[in-house]
Amino acid sequence: MEENKKDTRNFKNYLQKVDQFMEKGTVRNFLEEMNAFFHKHSNSIFSSFPVDMYETENELVIKAELPGIHKEQIFIDTLGTHVKISIRYDSTFEEENTLSNYHRKERSSSYSERLIKVPYLVDKKNSKASFQNGILEIRAPKQAFPNETIEIY
Repeated sequence: MEENKKDTRNFKNYLQKVDQFMEKGTVRNFLEEMNAFFHKHSNSIFSSFPVDMYETENELVIKAELPGIHKEQIFIDTLGTHVKISIRYDSTFEEENTLSNYHRKERSSSYSERLIKVPYLVDKKNSKASFQNGILEIRAPKQAFPNETIEIY
């Protein structure tokens, strides 16, 4: 019984020392940077972005939520019965403190894409896309698949 109390005290003492070590500046800053990195990228648009698709009488409509993205970062391609939405994001962060000769410059680049299967052939020439308030909207006229007969020889 006395040995269990001693083990418990030793373990508590060990945990206190670990806590003190973690609170020191360098380790704490490192852990905060790691946490910020993973938090930033886990909530990022690049993990995935939601897409809705519906039909009106004459067209197929695809909407994608892309908050924080600019029109110039979005690329749309048609591939038969698929629409590919690609996003490229490049950023630069710079920080400088001349008093302590501290300078930091970070660059990051991310890329994400969604390939959406659609029930019609997509006519790129007659399709239209708009981007407002973080919402990408693609409108494509409905096109039936051509009925082609294969002759047997």
